[in-house]
This record gives sequence, C-alpha cells and structure tokens, in this order.
Amino acid sequence: MLSFRYKAKDSRGRTYKGIIAARSRKEVLANLWSRELIVLEVKNKGSGQAHSFLNLRYFEKKVNSRDMMFFCRLLAALLSAGVPIIKSLRILKENTESQPLKMGLEEVIWEVEQGGTLYEAFEKKSAVFPPLFVHMMKAADEGGVLPEVIKRLAEHFEKDYDLKEKVKSAAAYPLVISTVSVFVIIFLIVKVLPSFKNTFKSMGVEMPFLTRVFIGFGELMGTYGKMVIPFLFFLVYLTVRYMRTENGREILDRVKVQVPVFGAVYRKMLAGRFASSMEILLSSGTTLLSSLELTAFMIGSRVFSNTLSLAVESVRRGQSMMIPLEESGLFPLPVVELIRVGEETGALLEMLEKAAHFLESEVKYVVERLNTLIEPALIVILAFVVGIISLSILLPMFTVFQQIL
Repeated sequence: MLSFRYKAKDSRGRTYKGIIAARSRKEVLANLWSRELIVLEVKNKGSGQAHSFLNLRYFEKKVNSRDMMFFCRLLAALLSAGVPIIKSLRILKENTESQPLKMGLEEVIWEVEQGGTLYEAFEKKSAVFPPLFVHMMKAADEGGVLPEVIKRLAEHFEKDYDLKEKVKSAAAYPLVISTVSVFVIIFLIVKVLPSFKNTFKSMGVEMPFLTRVFIGFGELMGTYGKMVIPFLFFLVYLTVRYMRTENGREILDRVKVQVPVFGAVYRKMLAGRFASSMEILLSSGTTLLSSLELTAFMIGSRVFSNTLSLAVESVRRGQSMMIPLEESGLFPLPVVELIRVGEETGALLEMLEKAAHFLESEVKYVVERLNTLIEPALIVILAFVVGIISLSILLPMFTVFQQIL
C-alpha cells in the first residue's frame, strides 16, 4: 500500500486535505470522486510529482425508499443476531441489486476500516443516503442503540415507500388511459372523419356545424401535424428543463399541492412525512429546532420547506411552531390541533406519532376511494367524447336517409 496526499473541494467550496492509503493513484481518484469531491491535487507522499484535475466529479444517485427499507430491515436483523457491523455491511453490499447502495456501502466500509465512525462514514456519502438516515446514524453512534434505530428507520422507509406507491398507482391509471384516449381521438379526427368529407360532398349533403368543425380540425392536423408534433415535443423538452431549475421546481411544487383531488392527497402525504420524520428525530434526542431544520431540508417540497423554515424562525423567537404551519393551510386541521395539544401538554412525541398514523390511514383511504371512482369516471368522459365524434358522423347520415326516404 502507498500513501497519497490529496487536495479537493466540494460543491460548497470547502477544501479538504489529507492522506489516503491506496494501491494506486487511480484508486485514490475513485475514492475522492465517490465522495462527490472536485480533485485539485493528488501526489505520492514523499515524491514531488503531482497531478491536478479540475472540474472532475463523480455523480451518484440517491438510494430510493424501497432499497433503504430492505437495507435497514436486513441490517437490523443481522445486528440483532450478533453479526459485527463491518461483516453485516459486507453481506448487504454483496447481496444488494441497487448500484447506488452497493457503491455507497463500499465507501462506508472502507471509511470504517480506516478507523472512522459509522456516522462519519455515512455522512461522507450524504449524496447517496437520505439525510434522515445519516442523522440517525449519529444518534445511534452516540447512544449505542444501533439495532433499535435501524428498526425505526426501516419502519419509516417502509411507510414512506408504501404511501408513494399508492399515490403513484392512483395517478398512473388515469394518466395512461387519458394518454391512450387522446391518441385514439386524434386518430379518429385526423384519419377517419376526413374520409367522409368527399362522400358527403358527392351526395350533396350539407354538413352540420359540428361535423365541419371536426373535419376542419382533422385537415389542419393532417396538413401541419408534421410541424406541430416536433414543436410539442420541443415544448415538453423546454418545460422539463425549466422544471429542473429552482424557480421551475417551486412552481411545480405549488401546482402539486393545489391541483384538484390529487393535491389534497399530496398535501396529506407530505404532512405525514413531516410528522413521521419529526417523531423519529425527536425520539432520538435531537432538539426541536434541529429536527425542524432537518425536516425542512428533506421534506421534498419547496412549498412545505418554505413553511417549515418559517416554523424554524418562529421557534428561534421563542414562539410556537404551529403558527406558520396553521397559517400555511397545508396541514389538515386535525393534525394541527394534535400537534398544538402536544406542544401545550409536553406530549409532542405522542401527538406526532398519532398524527403520522392518522395521515397514513387517511391517504390510504382516499387513494382506495380514488381508485374505485376514477375508472367509471374516465369511462363516462371517454364515452362522451367518442359520442360527440360519432354524432358528427351520424348527423350528415341522417340527412342522407331523409333525402332517400
């Protein structure tokens, strides 16, 4: 093994210097890039040779809730069975199919073997592991209750994943049906209706207004469709690019919480995530202010994050955190009252747990009702649209039948 001195910066401009034991420079670079550091200099300790690398960065994906759920459950089981932490992490690394998790664990194992704490190792991989998980590792390290903390995290990620999947499944069905329906309707208007135009014209039938509108739209799409379709794709591309900017994300988050029906479900899901995260953080000994700050960072919505930031400022001034939460209108009234009672009686942990359970049950109930109601509603809407198109064809035919009779 050789020793290498390195100098690097992170995305915030903080400089890191140190010595790494590795077999080659390539291994050092892979190590630093995996931490999402910009490598400025790497040189063999004791030699004068240096290699500089500017603007080099290794981008990693975050581990999703599903993979974190399985990881925490298996890790808790291994630790409870008395398997050492390093061996447990190696077993999970070798058996996971998630590449972000596999690469993240490889770096964590290396850091722990070099003498670092478990929390420090996971903190260096905060680009891969969720902030809540990283923070709870600190509480577990300090309190010596790692198996218990891991079990709580497994339950949290399981609930979070379950709610996300239920909401996604409720939204996926109408989205797929609506998309297919739009293509079918466009096909009828562009390809089928115009073919009747010459037939009606040769028979001297005066077409009704509704038929003329649909045929005119079909001819317009047939003529300019080759220009319209690429323009629409380009417009979608620009919209997606804009939604990835700070302003675009905030606008998208505002739309998500305000859209009819699904907005209410989304607000309840995020409120449940807030209650669950706060309950876990507070139960680990984290202060109320730190818990609010961390939850605001990881809540996953700019709108909720802004509201929680106001709650942080309220707590700093010695006021109740419920003032901005209630004024925002994002949190259901029963949840607001539960947390208010918790603050006033000193039973905030218990009230947060009840709020999280209430919201979880509420989201599941609403999603199940939506799944039941959406299918017949879509069928009625689709039947109505197809019926109007069919009527535009049948009206001229009735005129033809009248002339014949």
